[in-house]
Amino acid sequence: MAEIKGPGSFAAHDSLTRSTTPRATLGQIVYTEDGAYMYVRAAGAITASGDAVAPSGLIQTTGGVVRASSPTLGFLGIAEAPFASGEYGYIKIKGFADAVVASGTTANSLLQTTTTPGTLGNITTSGTAVAVALEANTGAPAQKKVYLL
Repeated sequence: MAEIKGPGSFAAHDSLTRSTTPRATLGQIVYTEDGAYMYVRAAGAITASGDAVAPSGLIQTTGGVVRASSPTLGFLGIAEAPFASGEYGYIKIKGFADAVVASGTTANSLLQTTTTPGTLGNITTSGTAVAVALEANTGAPAQKKVYLL
């Protein structure tokens, strides 16, 4: 896991660290050698590592993020570890990630959020690309390598 370093007096954090109290400014974006992360609050349980998450209200307030469950309602990033509802931590918003992808996902295809909570799948004509699949998935939804756009 990459070490996250932010501007000014922001202390180094690990992207798997969760807290019940805020330790950084909500919505703050920090960069590492392998991508970008955003500090968020879970507005509902994020149950699996690799879950796709979407905004639920304003990120900078108590709105936070929830598991993405619609191809048209937004995508923010990937949770690299589960969050309990109300916990604070970082999600990956840019770069390489291990994301939960749907069965039938093909390598090198564009991905969008699906109606299955937390899952990315092959893009449809009405979808918005949020990632590129780096591995195919022929089985049940599972973590696969993706690149977040």
